[in-house]
Amino acid sequence: MSGHWFWNFSFGLLGFLLYFFLSIEKKQPLQLIIQSLLVFIILFFIMYIIRYLWSIGINKPEKPNEEVTEEEVKIDSEKELVTLTKQLEKEDMEKVVSFIRNQIQKDRNA
Repeated sequence: MSGHWFWNFSFGLLGFLLYFFLSIEKKQPLQLIIQSLLVFIILFFIMYIIRYLWSIGINKPEKPNEEVTEEEVKIDSEKELVTLTKQLEKEDMEKVVSFIRNQIQKDRNA
């Protein structure tokens, strides 16, 4: 979660003090303290919810099933290409060769 409990406490305390000093002349002392504490508790949890939603917005989870596109895969050098080619098994190599041949034929016919 973003931030610390200090923000919840500060927001609640600010509400407590505002309510207390704005209502001090109009209410009885016990009623004033109880209502000020209720304001503190409500604002404490409102700030908690705001911080929780804020942290969800900031920490968006990445998509786990993203497919790698051809643009993302780049072969930097011939040495890497040779290494990757050696890793392919014979069957895989035949599939790759036939795919490349088909692509070349499609390009020539187009």
